[in-house]
Amino acid sequence: PLSFFISRHGYDPNTHGAYSFFEPGWRDKYFATLTRPLAARCGAAQGGEEVVRVRLAGEAMCDDLSGYTHGGYQSGREAAAAYLHGAGKGPDPRDHDELSLCNW
Repeated sequence: PLSFFISRHGYDPNTHGAYSFFEPGWRDKYFATLTRPLAARCGAAQGGEEVVRVRLAGEAMCDDLSGYTHGGYQSGREAAAAYLHGAGKGPDPRDHDELSLCNW
């Protein structure tokens, strides 16, 4: 490699090396709301079809793996697979267990 980057999250004044966690009393229904893709109505003066505009991914978006590197990796795979399927360039993630582990 010609260069590399080493993060120093522990020294970041905004995060201090933090990661997400769910407080006691957190409910799965809240998690479903948190992880739902953001959509917008497009075309015909915004009365057209609803189109997904933003998919969130990261360690906090994977229910059973929340707070772990594997959760970030898996949620990224799942968001990418959902995007590719929506664009007609990939299989339906709901038909493949390895692409739907975060919402098991």
